[in-house]
Amino acid sequence: MMNGLTLTLPRIGALRPRSVTEIAGSNWTLGCEVLDRDFADYQQYKEYIAPLGIKTIRLQGGWAKCEKVPGVYDFA
Repeated sequence: MMNGLTLTLPRIGALRPRSVTEIAGSNWTLGCEVLDRDFADYQQYKEYIAPLGIKTIRLQGGWAKCEKVPGVYDFA
């Protein structure tokens, strides 16, 4: 990732991510809360989830999209 920061710390190692097929369980959770507000595009990052060993994502349903018309609910 390029972020414009210059770090002077020595490199002490590297992580090798394990795919979901290589592990039985994972404590990693990916926060996908902003999908209901159209702040992120799941299609752009979904291919990275399994190779990084992430088995769980956290979602929330935005009420404004579930009840666009008062009394009519769409949880699709």
